Amino acid sequence: MPSTRVLRDALAARPIFDHVPPAAGVVVWWIAFRAPVPADSFWNDFLVGVATIAGLTMAAATFVAALTYQSSNILMTQVRRHYAVELKRNWLSVIGWTFASALASVLALLVVGEFPALGIGTGLYGLALASVKACRALYWLGFTLFGEDLQGRMPGTLPAPPVPADLARGR
Repeated sequence: MPSTRVLRDALAARPIFDHVPPAAGVVVWWIAFRAPVPADSFWNDFLVGVATIAGLTMAAATFVAALTYQSSNILMTQVRRHYAVELKRNWLSVIGWTFASALASVLALLVVGEFPALGIGTGLYGLALASVKACRALYWLGFTLFGEDLQGRMPGTLPAPPVPADLARGR
């Protein structure tokens, strides 16, 4: 039986699993509310809100990715070197899918009047996916800040030993 740490690491390394909670939520919503969904201005406002949340999540994720990649911390440099594939996969997933969530919500505005279930389902999926991607971005933010904090707690570098006088004069 895998430990919690192994499972967490596997989920962190594979962002495709982020689609499971939104898909399950939309399926439950679809089964629970089979009655026709009325189209009104509330759903338009909801879809605009989802697009806004997804856009803000994308902006925050871009900031955290920049923080991760621009850190001069020796620990973060080693993490970037060792986990380059996982970091690339995660950040492309977070930024790309939050953009897709925002775009899908805007496009759902076009169909929510004619096909309310499709528009609302798209909005719910986008909201859930943007929320999961925000959690992923927060996970990596915590990881980056932990590395920065850990380096700050490490004892300072030792002073360089004195240079012998004959070497200092260039002999």
